[in-house]
Amino acid sequence: MIVFPVVPRGTVVTPQLVRTSGDLVSTLGGPTQRITRLGSRYAASVELPSLDAECAAKWLACPLRAEAEGDTLGLIMPQMIDVTFMNGTNGTGAAGSSAITFVGHAPSPGMWFSFNDSNRNYLHLITTVDVAAKTARIAPLLRVAMPGSLMEFTTPFLEGFVDDTSWSLEYFRFVGHRFNVTESA
Repeated sequence: MIVFPVVPRGTVVTPQLVRTSGDLVSTLGGPTQRITRLGSRYAASVELPSLDAECAAKWLACPLRAEAEGDTLGLIMPQMIDVTFMNGTNGTGAAGSSAITFVGHAPSPGMWFSFNDSNRNYLHLITTVDVAAKTARIAPLLRVAMPGSLMEFTTPFLEGFVDDTSWSLEYFRFVGHRFNVTESA
């Protein structure tokens, strides 16, 4: 995995849940049913501010290197909540589950975390926490089992591919740059 630099101040990161589920709409006027399936993942639209030449070169080099080497890219998702105290939290959950148990500091709803399985990072968001029971609900469903894995809160990776590798030096230097990253796992 080739890691992008930490997003600079002024960057707009817009996450999106890429759903593999579907909605069944009743033809007879009944309620709509949401069918949840394993495989939903995140994508993010990233809008960088104008960058100096050195910083722009680093952001440009990452997707081109990944393309040349056939590797994935890692975007560190910015947190909305202070996570400096979250080191050393481990989580356990079964594949296909939205519930995990944790050991260590209790996370808060809205915190991103990723965990590594077979050299692949899986990004999730904490949705609810029961501190007494040491359990949390997450989104999306776990795509692989989480057997006591380290929950990475300080550098949660969205690991995947960019949708486009075109750029403009003028935009990088004077306007900014925009791209999308979608989880590959």
